[in-house]
Amino acid sequence: MTRGKSSPAAIQQAALELFADHGVAGTSLQMIATKLGVTKAALYHHYKTKDGIIRAVIAPAMKGFEEMVAAARTLPEASQKQHYLIRALADQAVHNRQLYLVMLQDSSATTLMERDPDYRKIFEEMQMILCGENLGPEAVLRVTMFLMSLVAPVQASRSVDINDATLRQTIIDVGETILRC
Repeated sequence: MTRGKSSPAAIQQAALELFADHGVAGTSLQMIATKLGVTKAALYHHYKTKDGIIRAVIAPAMKGFEEMVAAARTLPEASQKQHYLIRALADQAVHNRQLYLVMLQDSSATTLMERDPDYRKIFEEMQMILCGENLGPEAVLRVTMFLMSLVAPVQASRSVDINDATLRQTIIDVGETILRC
């Protein structure tokens, strides 16, 4: 095996595939290197730690969340913000099925996100927007249930073949029902 034959993008893709199959905790740096046909040293050339790879893998989704929240902030009414965010989350869930599985199902990934103050801030603001004007415990629970439902389609083997339009609309319907829009 040679050093440096893989790009950061290739490392991220290989890691995402392995994370989805084995979980973040169940994926070693050696597994990623083997999948790419490189040495672990080649991975270290681009990323100093496994957490660095995890952050790189989830970065596109986090950027998407930041952009969604920023766009929602521009809307004048709480209900408009909530409806926009439900739809934006549905779009992202459809386009990033595998990434959502890793981000929302794997406790190693969620722990990493929870420890990061920037990620935590985005999720807190997203939660506030989705709660609307009601910040009580029931609303927080409803938001949590909706966010967790975003990963359900990639977990259920019978839903793998659902087309994007159906998946998107179903996520929106579930979000609006759970959040009582």
